[in-house]
Amino acid sequence: MPASSASSSPRPLSFYLSAWSPVAIWALIIFLLSQDPRSSHHINEILHWVFGIIGLHRVSDFRLWQLLAAKSAHFTVYFLLALVFYRALALGRGARFHARAAWWTLAFIFCYAALDELHQSFVHGRGGQWYDVVLDTFGGAVALTLVRWTWMVWERRDRPSKREHVSA
Repeated sequence: MPASSASSSPRPLSFYLSAWSPVAIWALIIFLLSQDPRSSHHINEILHWVFGIIGLHRVSDFRLWQLLAAKSAHFTVYFLLALVFYRALALGRGARFHARAAWWTLAFIFCYAALDELHQSFVHGRGGQWYDVVLDTFGGAVALTLVRWTWMVWERRDRPSKREHVSA
């Protein structure tokens, strides 16, 4: 029996559930958040609360803070979606960075962001914006870049240096 046949055996359902449940849950959360026609109102409430806590009761350019908060939310939710999607693709494939999984993740992030913005264009009080798709995709790309960078650091740390190799 070839050695590869053991690795190609079917995985249990629990493996797929642990891999893909976080993706499905996070994608559902994004979908539900994008249905909220009062999202800007909620952002305003949170900002007023935060500014009240730190003692800034009068902010000169509140719209700027609102825009920064909304765009940070876009970046962050897709950053996290990229992490869980990449994890699902790479799970059980060995402890290394998987470039193909990263590219599929980025393609998924772009498509999901585009569909989400299309969905928002049908929600009263919301609108789909192409630049949000770019921002969402950028959030995913930053997440994947950090994953890649982390693997590079770990590989360097685990690899013996030339000096250690020569002295052995």
